[in-house]
Amino acid sequence: HKGPYNPLTGKQAESVAQLLLRLKDYSRAKPYLLDALISAGMRQSAWGGETRGDEEGSEALRSVQAIVDNILNAHRETEDRDGLSQYVDGLHALVQNAKTRGLSAIDPMGYEGLVFKSAMAIVASGTPDSPREALQLVDNARTGAPGEFQGQMLATLIDSLVALPASKRP
Repeated sequence: HKGPYNPLTGKQAESVAQLLLRLKDYSRAKPYLLDALISAGMRQSAWGGETRGDEEGSEALRSVQAIVDNILNAHRETEDRDGLSQYVDGLHALVQNAKTRGLSAIDPMGYEGLVFKSAMAIVASGTPDSPREALQLVDNARTGAPGEFQGQMLATLIDSLVALPASKRP
């Protein structure tokens, strides 16, 4: 990809965000985390091979999970739940890209961890649509593979949230 969101600028944004997080400058880290997320969602290479247990694929999953973890941490530290809503589209793109690249077959647990963390980030935004958005992310992430247990549990949990009246949602 050309333009502001490419692998090089995405990795640079991720590095700057990590530095700012280490300095506990959470507010300044947030725009870099958004850029890193968008770039990862558009990434076309560096996802690893296509066989289960491929270390490069597992490392790619750990890398993008760290972005999601850092997003959650920055917003937790600044008590900025509302700000999480800006990441929803990027989280959808990231999970879809990971699915398209076959990461669910390479590292099933890592893939389900990414789906889980992404869905929880969406739910944590607390918008009226967040449970439905998270459920859509989980539904789109499903591969139909046997043992997709965590995704099924997460979908059930989110379905329960959707069924709650808005006044009783977390």
